[in-house]
Amino acid sequence: MHPRDFSPHLRQLLARYESQFRTGRDLYFELESYLEIIHFYEADSQLTKALEACERAVSHHPSSTGAYLKQAQLLMDIGRSADALPIIRHAKVLAPGQIDTELLYAEAVVNLGKYEEGLKVLEYLKEEADAAQLSDVFLIESLIYEQEGQYERMFYTLKSAVNADLTNEEALHRLGGCVNRCKRYQESIDLHEALLDRDAYLPVAWYNLAQARLATGAYEEAIEAYEFAFAIEEGFVQALQECADLCTELNQHHRALKYYLDLLETEGAEAESELYSQIGNCYMAMNRPQAAVTYFLQAARHDPMSDETFFNIGSCYALEGFWSNAVQYFEKAIGIDEERDEYFAALGEACFHLQDHEQAIDCMRQAIELNDMESSYWKLLAAFLINDGQEESALQVLEEGSDVVPGTEILYSRIACLFAIGRRQEACQWLAQALAEDFEQYPAMFDLIPELEEDPDVLALISIYTA
Repeated sequence: MHPRDFSPHLRQLLARYESQFRTGRDLYFELESYLEIIHFYEADSQLTKALEACERAVSHHPSSTGAYLKQAQLLMDIGRSADALPIIRHAKVLAPGQIDTELLYAEAVVNLGKYEEGLKVLEYLKEEADAAQLSDVFLIESLIYEQEGQYERMFYTLKSAVNADLTNEEALHRLGGCVNRCKRYQESIDLHEALLDRDAYLPVAWYNLAQARLATGAYEEAIEAYEFAFAIEEGFVQALQECADLCTELNQHHRALKYYLDLLETEGAEAESELYSQIGNCYMAMNRPQAAVTYFLQAARHDPMSDETFFNIGSCYALEGFWSNAVQYFEKAIGIDEERDEYFAALGEACFHLQDHEQAIDCMRQAIELNDMESSYWKLLAAFLINDGQEESALQVLEEGSDVVPGTEILYSRIACLFAIGRRQEACQWLAQALAEDFEQYPAMFDLIPELEEDPDVLALISIYTA
């Protein structure tokens, strides 16, 4: 945030206020001007400057309870309730009986663990407060139950808070978090639907409704609620993000992409590597590797130590058949994390396409060393060896793999290898046994030796077990 984003009046006010630190002059400002300055620093997360402005406001307006209360609230926001308490007590002396002051006092003592004293003040305020103040009373009371771990009681207290004032956004935010703790998802759905019947333009209520629907498995209804949340509040980043993530989980990649791109537009230069990767993943799922690689490259610029991003870039180039580029990025991924078996497998396959059979074989052996339970690695290594004229070595690899990996997939590949090296009688014996054990896996033979699809002995045996 920068002063140029605000009105000329505020820019001039801030410039005049900050000039006194260069000149050493102590300038006087009206209380309203101080509050504008404090609000700017607070919104810009410059809390130290906001507190300093509060101290100056108090020194120039020592009879203003508003300045004291703002100072106390800022201290409480940064966890300094003990420092805030004497300031609030002073404000109570200046203006006794003000409900807003009593509310802040109750919040401070609750933050300090003085629950009994806080409850006494809150019970008294319930009789005096208007609807908005009553909502805040319940909100502060809910802090006690949260700190005591009484999440159901917290839920019902927050329910009272939002029913008293359905525009109390802090109460709505805290209610959403509380629901996840006490698991009252259906009650949350009923409550938020009732609130939205009263006022349909409550983005946080729509967000909470989406969260509760998501937890009950009502995914399409959750997406609809998320959509209302960020339609009402433009730039509702959390709702956009979670809606896009849900669409991704449901394999609705076109829909997810739209929301990730909206999120990118919202965040602009503040967008992080993960968002670019999420957009890239959507394009990959939509079989658009050229578009995907553009966003993965952006992700890599934001996080040059992300091995997964480099792997994704390599995968895009592999899908396009740009094997040299794929090798370059797979090697970058391995350079960052050499414990990922899938990286070595992908590099091996790319090297094989570049006719670097020796490197391809070495990579597949490394992949197996990292994860010997992945059947595809054994099959790929055998395929590379066969293509390199090393059929006997391929058979040895498959024999070793069949002892490690459960199931018959590698056994069928081993049978194909026996056919390839001319040991047909042995291959037929094993094929009969494999078909009897697990008929559905027999196409694994054809992955390794496609010609077997037309082999008469193979077809004859398959026909016996088909019948």
